[in-house]
Amino acid sequence: MLKQGLFLILAQGALCSSLGAQEVELTAETGRDGKKREYTVLQETLESTPHWLPKEEDPPLPLPEAATIASSRLKPESPQDVEVVGFQLGRYLTQRGPRWYYIVSMYDRQLAYRDEPPYIVRLVILMDGTIVEGRIVD
Repeated sequence: MLKQGLFLILAQGALCSSLGAQEVELTAETGRDGKKREYTVLQETLESTPHWLPKEEDPPLPLPEAATIASSRLKPESPQDVEVVGFQLGRYLTQRGPRWYYIVSMYDRQLAYRDEPPYIVRLVILMDGTIVEGRIVD
């Protein structure tokens, strides 16, 4: 059973036009390496994820399943070595209503026994299980 904290963050999202394939930024961060990473997804991909009403039902993607998806992506050969250390819940407002996603923070336990702290990796996971990886921007 996961005992990580669940935090709600509201992504700054706005209604966007439906002309063409448009990317939306769900979140961004500057890593320990000083590089900025943006987590973007096509608006149509985001809009195709399940609609969720947090006050009325459990999330379409349960936390344990999101942790398994993230761990398997970080270290496919041995996901049991991955330590999930946090979840954030994000929301983006689309023309079809709000869409929710997780930001999963984790690290490889095998790298925890070095002289410096392990590097925390973050992935965005949409409520249909789609993974959104950060891309480095200038």
